[in-house]
Amino acid sequence: MTNNIFKQAVQDGLKGLNKGLNIGLPRLNAHIHGLQKKYYYVIGGGPKSGKTAFLDNCFILQPYLNDIKPNNEPIEYHYFSMEIDLVEKIAKWVAYLMDIKYGIYCDSNYILGRSEEKLTKEHLEIINKIYDEDIVELFGELDDKGIPKEDSPKLITFYQDKETPTSIFNTMFKVADDNGTILREKVIEKDEFGNKFEKQRIVGYIPKDPKKKIVCIVDHVALCRRNPGLSEKENIDKLSEGFVYLRNMFGMTIIVLSQFNRELENVDRLKLSKSNLAPSRADFKGTGNLSEDANLVLGILNPNLYPNLDNHLGYSLADWGNAYRSIHIVASRNIEGDANLAVLLEGKTGRITELPKKDDYEGLNRMKRYKEEKGI
Repeated sequence: MTNNIFKQAVQDGLKGLNKGLNIGLPRLNAHIHGLQKKYYYVIGGGPKSGKTAFLDNCFILQPYLNDIKPNNEPIEYHYFSMEIDLVEKIAKWVAYLMDIKYGIYCDSNYILGRSEEKLTKEHLEIINKIYDEDIVELFGELDDKGIPKEDSPKLITFYQDKETPTSIFNTMFKVADDNGTILREKVIEKDEFGNKFEKQRIVGYIPKDPKKKIVCIVDHVALCRRNPGLSEKENIDKLSEGFVYLRNMFGMTIIVLSQFNRELENVDRLKLSKSNLAPSRADFKGTGNLSEDANLVLGILNPNLYPNLDNHLGYSLADWGNAYRSIHIVASRNIEGDANLAVLLEGKTGRITELPKKDDYEGLNRMKRYKEEKGI
């Protein structure tokens, strides 16, 4: 029987090629099927809500620890960071890995010597070990300017400059070209004067490695430099238009961060929602196109910012303090229903852990002891 694109997708599923990478939050991972290929994710949050920590924890570091490193899963990240530079990012991830691997709870200020407490010899040895075993694998062997050596393999290409939608698209188009064959055909068109001219049209793409995930990350969209003549909304829409093309034509995975607008702070809305307060598509700042174009829209909320809110999703905020966050599925093309999840955000490292279900009293008490022991 002749094969076709749909039957090939089914066969790929049987081979495990469509399985998502484990994001480290068991209930959320089961709900969204992990980090998927050919998906467009939008993550929204207010200032200081922890959206970058959520992105790094669930879409890079946990997949790296759970699947990429142990199973040699093929993946290539392109991380456009508009706020955090490379040294700070590495320091934050070293702190995260010190916590995960060695149970040492510290932050980037301690690692980079900005705090009063100075690095111990033991901790310096662990930092160097993590750098050699993990950071080099993630970012490549870096020179004094932060540029990876040409012969140094890496999982992540990190961009520190603020880019325009056009420059991001052009960069990712070249990445697609490097990772496969772009199929083109010649077409004849007419200009405004009726003169015929020949041009090439892209009609398909054959990846070198069908299993490989190519992930483009932008943190965050409002900080992109604008294409000439575009408003902020038009600039974000232009960016999203390019991402839809990269997803559909080349099978790329897109992950973007977006700020929430002030609507979530509306007093009447809080009175109506009470302990079930959750973000909606209307809360995304600047444009609605992001949430309309995406496969999955996620929101992270810090309910501690609302002075009259004592409980959220059935959890007492007094029990968890400023470490409490909630993650919400705002919209999805491929998942039925929504989901709201309470998590613990460890401020120093950005590590995120699911809170036990609200009626799991034994699990909640264990988590409270864990929080107190670490001083979170």
